[in-house]
Amino acid sequence: MAIQEWLDEGESVIDSWSIYILKAASVNNSAGKIYVTNKNFRFDIQTSMVNSPAGLMLANDGRHLVVPYSEIAKVELQTQLLIMKNLKLELKSGEVYVFRFGILSPAKAIEEIQKRIN
Repeated sequence: MAIQEWLDEGESVIDSWSIYILKAASVNNSAGKIYVTNKNFRFDIQTSMVNSPAGLMLANDGRHLVVPYSEIAKVELQTQLLIMKNLKLELKSGEVYVFRFGILSPAKAIEEIQKRIN
């Protein structure tokens, strides 16, 4: 499904990044794309790791996560092993999402989100 099909009326994409999500309360380990829009933070889940009787399998479940900026408490940079960079998103509900950018910097994504939550 194209991003334009699930944007709200009047919503437009500011920028996007392909990432891997490490952990989250409601999302399996997944690869996909995050979108910073003028209204929401979005994560398009393109591939997920799911448990099955045969072991871990890749699944394309076509889901996406939408977080209105009003629900975001904090966004910050996390660094692992000196070069691996993550974007940590904390919601007011207490849920935490960690998006792995690898060696790429999430600084622009963090800056764009902070503009909209402050």
